[in-house]
Amino acid sequence: KFQHAAKMLKLVFVALVAAAVAHPLGAPMKWSSCGQPTDICPPTNVTMSPDPAPRGGSTTFTVTCTASGVTNAGTTQIDVYMNGKHEKSDNENFCSLVKCPAPAGTRVSVSKASIPSLAPKGASIKIVTKSTDNTGKEISCVEIDFSVN
Repeated sequence: KFQHAAKMLKLVFVALVAAAVAHPLGAPMKWSSCGQPTDICPPTNVTMSPDPAPRGGSTTFTVTCTASGVTNAGTTQIDVYMNGKHEKSDNENFCSLVKCPAPAGTRVSVSKASIPSLAPKGASIKIVTKSTDNTGKEISCVEIDFSVN
């Protein structure tokens, strides 16, 4: 029994080390565009403050994009994953995130997210936001990966 317990502890240790290497505690936020070259407003920058995200606190995300045209209405789908598991989906009115009609040119969207105090320290969080206009054309898609402090 002792050998079995020792093997289990070793496996748990190896898994924890692998998880830490994959997304080290306190690793800086990373973002990428998950959209298409034809998107109305492909993202040019994403910031997060504070980074890393505090458990039981809030984090502010600022997304900047450059729009090729005007957006009068739309929907934003938000999907949240923790440690690779889908946790939550939500749909928002695009115009509640960006003032509409949203003009061509530089757009900035600022939103806050609450980080539950139950989120495990070091948890890997991924947020995917995909916005489409009222005709179904993709406005933009952003994937944000960060860890909980």
